Amino acid sequence: MKTLAIVKKADGEVRRISAFQAYREERFQGKRHVYFSIYYPDEEMTLVYLKNTKTAFFRYKKGSNFAVSKNNSPDNGEGESSIHYIAKEALSRLTKLTLVSGQTTITAFVSGKATVEKRFDLENKTYSADVYFNLERTEPKEYRYRWYDQIALEICITHKVELEKAADFEKNIIPLFEVTLPKKTCEKFDLDKAKSEYSDNEIESRIVNMQKMFEKQIFGCFLSNPFSMEYLEMQRYKSEIDKFKSKRDEIYDIVKNLEQIVEPLGIRVADIAQRVEPLDVKTIDITQRIESLDAKVADIEQRAEYLSTGGTGLCQGQENLLFENDHSILDQEKLFKTKCSCTELQYGENTSVGKKDTKRGVLVRLSNWIKRVLEK
Repeated sequence: MKTLAIVKKADGEVRRISAFQAYREERFQGKRHVYFSIYYPDEEMTLVYLKNTKTAFFRYKKGSNFAVSKNNSPDNGEGESSIHYIAKEALSRLTKLTLVSGQTTITAFVSGKATVEKRFDLENKTYSADVYFNLERTEPKEYRYRWYDQIALEICITHKVELEKAADFEKNIIPLFEVTLPKKTCEKFDLDKAKSEYSDNEIESRIVNMQKMFEKQIFGCFLSNPFSMEYLEMQRYKSEIDKFKSKRDEIYDIVKNLEQIVEPLGIRVADIAQRVEPLDVKTIDITQRIESLDAKVADIEQRAEYLSTGGTGLCQGQENLLFENDHSILDQEKLFKTKCSCTELQYGENTSVGKKDTKRGVLVRLSNWIKRVLEK
């Protein structure tokens, strides 16, 4: 049942009309209209007036896709009071939803225009949601991924949402939030209690005021608060990342402790290096002195070798061998001359002392050799 419908005029103009107003125009003014759904302008509706309760309402025509069909459509969305309509219109104009359910507050930012009386074909059944939103983002942001960027709102005034409907929405990953309107709010905004006609201005005024109320907070409860498969996978990755971060923090703590231990050792090493540096200088000086001493020792060894040969450059054994062989005096003279020449080359021609000493030594050794020959 609907308390509001639209009437299409011949000139193409469209106006809203209440059920009581339509009843009065038909009964007392003889005006006949063709009524259509506010949200589905191609769906024709029928005016109904109940004398016993003195209530008027619109109903979808039989055979309509939205007519009552309990076997296939448990939620046909026909029953609607003026307050229900006003609440739907007020919610559909919001660009930000602040949903409060118990201790949980979720802020959802709307993307695009809301859809009023959104139809869903779920589990071989047709359902209707009062207002449906596509979402741009949410705070906390996880709900955007949980809900596939969407949410449906149902307004609870006279009856609650069926459990079957909530279960089917949950199964198909569609979040469903039931908006609760306090009794005082309903009495304040209700237009049906007067059972009289009301103008579009009265309706619009109430819609604007209720919109301001919903802009602050929307109280209710989640009938369907599903988790998408992508969100569950993301949660698993997040858990692994948190474990990695925890392990990383442990390693950072260990490294920090090691740095505190190593830092004093670094200071000690620097101090030792400063002490060792002068020792390196002293070691170089000692090495240079040793090299100088080695040079002096080598020079002394050369002089000692020269003295051991009697100034000829030959040791005593070598000299004896020269004269023990049976050679002629001429050969000995040749040898003498050769040795003299070598001596002169060794000590220089201008060294007269060296030359005399060498000749005298040779003569002495030659004389000794002649004596040994004669004795034989």
